Amino acid sequence: MGYTVTLHSPFSPEECVARLSATIDAENLATSIQFLKPLFSGSKIVAGGISRHRIRLRIQRRYRNSIQHVLVGTLRSAECGTVFCGTFGIHALVRISIVMAYVLCATVFGVSLVAWLAEWASRDQAIVGALVGPFTIGYFLLSVKVSELRASEEKEYLIRFLTEILEAKDNPIPMGHSKV
Repeated sequence: MGYTVTLHSPFSPEECVARLSATIDAENLATSIQFLKPLFSGSKIVAGGISRHRIRLRIQRRYRNSIQHVLVGTLRSAECGTVFCGTFGIHALVRISIVMAYVLCATVFGVSLVAWLAEWASRDQAIVGALVGPFTIGYFLLSVKVSELRASEEKEYLIRFLTEILEAKDNPIPMGHSKV
């Protein structure tokens, strides 16, 4: 579930890209590899990638956080400047990994439960397998919820960051609301 934000800046898209590029650390292959991150990460709080049409921002962490939320958005020209439209959420590959982990746990749980009920395996082995699935799924759900709680602070910070850098005049518009 994402949170959409829309900001209006008086600057041209090129000026917005230049302002953002000057205030963030650019991500590259070295900063995406965990053990190289301390060697190549910069000193700025926000990291990401910026081009004329796509922006990806995140709070820079010195520790691993696979479920960290990112802000992905676009810049487009408007009558009096630039409109930034972006969405906060978990990276798409992480979402896919979480779904795959749920499916794997559900499969282990289901097979173990069937084996236990049908007595294909000894009761001790089947019970352990039947308990692993629910506990693992519970752990994944808990980590996603903790990540969402952390993300609320990151979301507020990134909105303030963009508003200041782009000198945005309008407040963010939550998803499901429109400006009249």
